[in-house]
Order: sequence, then C-alpha cells, then structure tokens
Amino acid sequence: MKKIILVVSLCLNFALQGMAQGVSKGYQPLNDSTTSVKDSLTFEQRVEQIERMKRKIDDKLLRYEAGITGGLRSDNEDYYMVEISAAYYPLKYAGVALGLEWDDNRGGKPLMQSLKDANGYEEYDPDRVIAINVNPGLAFRTPTLWMNKRHSWGLMLRCNPGLCLSVLPINDKVTFYEMKDAQGVGHPTTMPDNLYHNVTERTVRNHGGKWCFWRVKSSVTLRSGDVFLSLGWIASNYNIEYCRNNIYYTKGKRYNGIDKYKHSGTLFASITGQF
Repeated sequence: MKKIILVVSLCLNFALQGMAQGVSKGYQPLNDSTTSVKDSLTFEQRVEQIERMKRKIDDKLLRYEAGITGGLRSDNEDYYMVEISAAYYPLKYAGVALGLEWDDNRGGKPLMQSLKDANGYEEYDPDRVIAINVNPGLAFRTPTLWMNKRHSWGLMLRCNPGLCLSVLPINDKVTFYEMKDAQGVGHPTTMPDNLYHNVTERTVRNHGGKWCFWRVKSSVTLRSGDVFLSLGWIASNYNIEYCRNNIYYTKGKRYNGIDKYKHSGTLFASITGQF
C-alpha cells in the first residue's frame, strides 16, 4: 500500500514539474492574425508596403476639379482668351463641366500693342469687342499612364464637348461720330467738320445676334498627384463678331459688316487641381 502511494506521488510531482517548465518556455498557441504577419515582415518589405499604399492614394481620381485656362484664339482676328472652369465626375472617367470665359479682340490691334494712349488712358475704340461666355458641357478623361514606378507623374487625355453661350453681349452697340447733316447714314467726319463743330455722336445697336455655338475642348495632360497641367486645342463655330452681325444705320446701310464669319481655333494651356 505504501509503495502504491509513493508511486502516485512521484507521478504527480513529475507532471507538475513538466507544466511549470512549459509555461517558463513561453509556449503560445499558433496565431495567424494580421498582426503576427506584420511582425514577421522585414524592414524592406514594410517600406514597399508603405510605398504601395501611397501609390494607391496618389492614383485616385477625385470627383471635383477646378482650374484656369489661357489661350490664343484665331477667327477673323487674333486675340487672347481666359476661362475659369470647374467639373464634377459622378463616374470615374465621365462627368459634367462649366466654364466662364472672357474674350477681348482688342479692336483688331496687334497682340503686343498697348491699348493705352501716351497719357496712360484707354480710349474708346468702336472696333473693340469684349465678350463673356458661359461654357457648359460634358467632361471625359482617360486612366493615367504612369511614366515611372513611383507613380510620381503620368499622362492622360481629356475631352470636353459642349456649348459656348455668348451671353454678354448678345447684341452689341457702337458709338461713333458723324456729320450733323449726314442724316444718320454714317458719313465719317473730316477736319473741317470738327473745326466748325459739324459733328454729332450716334449709337447704333445690333439686332438678332447669334449667341449659341458648339465647342470641343481637347487636351493632353501631365498629371502629378492632384495637379494637372494641360496643353490642347478648342474648336468651335464661335466668332466674337457675331454680336455685331446685324448693325445698321438709319437708312439700312450696314455698319462694319463681315462677309464670312470664320470658325475659331484656340491653342490653350491650363492648370487644374482635383479635390
């Protein structure tokens, strides 16, 4: 009986010692969680993982864009244009756009010639037309073709087909001087007329001006993060002189008429940001 008790006590003692030894060696159940996987990554692997996450963020195309465009336009004359625009993309590569454009034909003067006189003032020029246009349309963009592994810069294409609404002025007016006895048919004044005050001021306004035009704006875009630099071309049947297509004197003589209104082409550069 004593021998049996001794054997049982030795077995229990051995079992207790084994359990204590297992705890001291820190045996843990197998853990396949993400934390354990991350802890097993090397430094280089962690850097690469961070770079992948950063590229994924930089690659993303956001819903909203806003930018400014400047261009050189040519129709019957050559002049500058400036446009402030915004776009919304409910789809990744398709959306809608709206622009507000300012045009100034400078009265047909050369682009580098100043519009101010010797005293620094801008004199009234009856040939000068300033127009404000509203440009609604669709907006399309392609996926980015990244040019390096880090995705720091890439190329994409854009196309915005739509309308050009020349709202100000739809019908322009012109003020000029003529001989008092010209009976409103636009006789130009001469030096004797000015000397003897045989001069009167007249204003005539256009009627039935054309104001709605088609417009396609296309560009190649350099992308870096959320900034887009574009170079492109705008094709349209818009002509700034259409707001003066039906100006007539009192007796039906046409004022400053253009026989053929050319379509306009615009070479432009723009900078746009997304947010």
